[in-house]
Amino acid sequence: PQSFFQKNSHLRQSHIMTFLEPTEGKNEMVNRYSIQAGNAKSLLGSSFAKQSWETGKEVPPSPTIISSEDVQKRKEKKEITKAKRREGKKERRRKSVPLRELNGRAEHFPPVGSLVGYTKDTCVQSVLGERFMNSISSDYGMRFNRRGGVVEMGNYWLLFINCTGFSKDWKYTNRFKENTVNFSIFVGKRRFSESDLPFLYDIGCLDIARTSTGGSKGIVLFARPDGSSEFIFCGRCTCYQWSKESGNYDLKLRLLQFADLSTQPAFSVLLSASSKEYGTTTTTTS
Repeated sequence: PQSFFQKNSHLRQSHIMTFLEPTEGKNEMVNRYSIQAGNAKSLLGSSFAKQSWETGKEVPPSPTIISSEDVQKRKEKKEITKAKRREGKKERRRKSVPLRELNGRAEHFPPVGSLVGYTKDTCVQSVLGERFMNSISSDYGMRFNRRGGVVEMGNYWLLFINCTGFSKDWKYTNRFKENTVNFSIFVGKRRFSESDLPFLYDIGCLDIARTSTGGSKGIVLFARPDGSSEFIFCGRCTCYQWSKESGNYDLKLRLLQFADLSTQPAFSVLLSASSKEYGTTTTTTS
């Protein structure tokens, strides 16, 4: 039988050390030699090249001394690379505005049941409106948590759900049923989004003294049949009931624009995906 390293030959490596002629310093030594599959090192006053390659493949050539002209070209190329890297960092450092400081305007909302794009950014832009997006500089961006299912604006909570079906043994599900939606949020000791708790508190789930749901901000829902589909704008909704079990908050949302939404083809696809029921999951061993 073959040994472990015979079966996984790509894990084996070969190394070779080549002593280099004495130089004035490490930088001079690095620029003076061309070393393939390795680099130059200094230890106890000695300079050497360490080269590594996968065992069984062709051995790299020995280090060679390069001309002074090539040394100068290498220095210039290195400076150009550094300059490009600095410019790239400046471009990535875009100015951003917290989305919670911006307000959405209902008159700028897209038509109910329309497709608004594959990302949460396009959904946010559809709520802010085309006029607002055209008025801000290209140097600015919007800052919000793109991983969570709840996004906070100044006057709205934006909810994002994937309706991939449901099962009795799933911990939580997002499901459409007539003009209502089941929306689940799991809040653990170390697992929750930064907007989950403010949202739950605003609608009254964390305040035991409150007897009714409803918060200071409106709720807007975006949903899609699966993670590879476009989000569908489902319009405004309100939370009329909620329950809690082991850190899982199950909210019932009522679609306020269901009459318009129910006539849209995209909503039929969403409803079909949401009503798909899966059997109890079982673990099989082979």
